[in-house]
Amino acid sequence: MFQTFLIEIGTGLRGPVLDRLVERGLLRRESRRTLGMFRTTSTLAASTSHKEALVEQVRAVLVDGVEPDARTAALIGLLSASGTLPSLYRVIPWSGAIYKRAKELEQDSWGAEAVNTAVMRTVAAISTGSVVAVTT
Repeated sequence: MFQTFLIEIGTGLRGPVLDRLVERGLLRRESRRTLGMFRTTSTLAASTSHKEALVEQVRAVLVDGVEPDARTAALIGLLSASGTLPSLYRVIPWSGAIYKRAKELEQDSWGAEAVNTAVMRTVAAISTGSVVAVTT
């Protein structure tokens, strides 16, 4: 159910979300020519301060035991469900306690649950496709 809902609301959101982040000054667009012929536009972080502040909030919850606000709890749940939380290991030392706390927040968030289901289905589909390709 949640995966269908995510697909329904997610279709076409990338552009408007990026536009809003550019308007807020969190991202910037950079246009250039590739091979002298093709115009490409990249979306880059305007500053790392916003990301650093978010990572610090996540760290405070997972490492220091600070009670999260709803937004930070949802962010941690999404990071956990998508499997990207371990990529922050330089700032957040990875341990069983960190994993457990992140999973608790993931289970409390309907959005994270939907992301987890979508990720698991995608992994299963890729694995199945790989097995079929290898055996044929």
